[in-house]
Amino acid sequence: MGYYMKLLVDSAFSVLYFVISRKIGKNYGRCFKLKNGRLCGVIMCENYIPSFIGLASIAFILREEENNKTVLEIFSYGGIIPRHFGMFSSRFSVVSGNLIYQQHKQRVHNVSKMLKNLGFKYEILEEIRDFTSQSISSELEKLILEKGELTFEKKRLENIELKKEIVERREPVQFLPEKMRSLAPCPFLEISPEFSDIYICGVSKHVYVTQSSLSEKEAIDRCTGNHYTGCKNYLEALNKLKMCPFPKRRVVLPGRYIYICETSKYVQVPFSKLDEEDLLRYCVENRYYDCTYYLNTLNIIEKRIKEIEKKIAEK
Repeated sequence: MGYYMKLLVDSAFSVLYFVISRKIGKNYGRCFKLKNGRLCGVIMCENYIPSFIGLASIAFILREEENNKTVLEIFSYGGIIPRHFGMFSSRFSVVSGNLIYQQHKQRVHNVSKMLKNLGFKYEILEEIRDFTSQSISSELEKLILEKGELTFEKKRLENIELKKEIVERREPVQFLPEKMRSLAPCPFLEISPEFSDIYICGVSKHVYVTQSSLSEKEAIDRCTGNHYTGCKNYLEALNKLKMCPFPKRRVVLPGRYIYICETSKYVQVPFSKLDEEDLLRYCVENRYYDCTYYLNTLNIIEKRIKEIEKKIAEK
């Protein structure tokens, strides 16, 4: 919660920056020269409010304009708490919001009154009574945030490919006996080449396991159906598979998982939820390289970044 006001002040930038700094004080102040040669300044400070607990913050942004004028943005914000209310009392929760709002409003209007008393003329360009960061976000800021989000996602995808220890090959399930294949076995389960009644935990090729040989009964009890989905060794090995970076794992029940295909954020997909079987069938090893949704998402991210860069350059 906060209070925001934008003024066009009939004053040179240097004079207004001096007055704000000296009359209100500052914990932080910085001036910049913009690309067009005009000046911009930021002033931030905190004040103790006697009737409230803690410090309240107020910030100023000054931008030099033509004809010896300056745009001044003022916003008061912070978690000031009325001293006569307990933080967690019901009375506080009902009344404090309005008191805090009034305090922020008063602090901002005190600045405009101070300027008037000092002989400054100004025009109120904008006033927001329930200030949030979204309330004053500009089109340029929205573009920069979107570009940042997309570029961050692009880098994340690149880093996943670079850092992941890739397992390219697994023993195909079809080499298992028909009886075992019908029980939906773990994709890493193998049968011993020497003994037909002994099974091998293929996870041992990729991570350390305490026991790699299993009897048929052990294999059925531990490595079929949904039993293996909660296995620590299985999860570690699954993480080492070359996997599409878009599926995100979600727990639905103890030992039960689904994967959300996040390409749905960018392209239209007929599905967004994948079970373990779908994941291993379509989204691991090199198979996802041919996935239309994966390829289209990469293209859309790249295309949108270029579009945003062009719009930012035109601002």
